[in-house]
Amino acid sequence: MRSRISAKKAFARKATETSCFETGTNGDRIVWRRQRIEDGVLYFLQLEYPAAEKVAFDPVIEHVSRSWVVPKHEVGGHYCSPAEIMSAQAATP
Repeated sequence: MRSRISAKKAFARKATETSCFETGTNGDRIVWRRQRIEDGVLYFLQLEYPAAEKVAFDPVIEHVSRSWVVPKHEVGGHYCSPAEIMSAQAATP
């Protein structure tokens, strides 16, 4: 279930043409989100944790933020469009 971050509770936002980052609080929890659009596919990553554990989670969030890579669209060893991927997935028993 997606947590809502109200505008006044968000403390960082950044958007580009193909990606968006947002972090803020939802009650006593911190919510961290990252989205990216690649070849018409939306990738979404969200982490939520108790605000009281922020110090413990900071290195985890930093690592995830730096290392998250959007996967290449490959089926059978070649690049595929989102439509080709959906078609291949539908054909898989």
